[in-house]
Amino acid sequence: MTRTSQKGQKSFVLGTHKENELLALASIYDEEEFRQAESAQGGEIQLCLELPPDFKLVVKGTSVREKTAEYNVCFLPPLVLNFELPADYPSTSPPIFSLSSKWMTKAQLDPRAVVLKDPHSDPLPQLLDFDEGQRQRVFDSKVFCCGICFSDKLGSNCLCFKGCQHVYCKVKQLVDDELFARYDHDLRNIRDEYLSSTSEGQKFMEQRFGKRVVQKAVEESFSRDWLKENCKCCPRCGTNIQVAFTSP
Repeated sequence: MTRTSQKGQKSFVLGTHKENELLALASIYDEEEFRQAESAQGGEIQLCLELPPDFKLVVKGTSVREKTAEYNVCFLPPLVLNFELPADYPSTSPPIFSLSSKWMTKAQLDPRAVVLKDPHSDPLPQLLDFDEGQRQRVFDSKVFCCGICFSDKLGSNCLCFKGCQHVYCKVKQLVDDELFARYDHDLRNIRDEYLSSTSEGQKFMEQRFGKRVVQKAVEESFSRDWLKENCKCCPRCGTNIQVAFTSP
């Protein structure tokens, strides 16, 4: 075998080895976590951190007058690992890589890291926007029981009210106030009839409407009555806020 053919065979083996490694990475990570480079043997891996429960971002004031602020977050932007496999990898050279972050410093990462954040800008809005976007993605993928139609719906077809965390499907957005008021009136009638019925009458209603529907109707109508009596809507966002009554 000539030296040229040996060199070509070695190059083919190395190329096959790199392709197999990239295929293995693609099988381990999903499309959002791993992206293979188009022009080189390499790619990008996004490393998402699993934050502990009740994780908070603490922003300290720059002066004595400014108070320290805390923000509850569930997600932070991922660390990004970019790598390239050289032509003589893995027999001679190791991978070439760089680690980048939008919120960590170089000292926290690695001397070879690339810090993507602008030192003159406030990273907090970006971090909070990312957290809100990821929370929405998780919400969209979950299944919830709508408090209006009592059907199971994907979160992508529902609305979550931030003040109380109640979840409703988007039916309420599709009907006018008169139709929804009629629905609310019927819901209260079911509740009142159910609570005033004998045990036999309640069993009949559970068979007629479904036990789950009746129970939800009772719970939901009581929740609305309590909100009307004890809360007022925030004039800015519309969230129900409990009113504190003080004795004269």
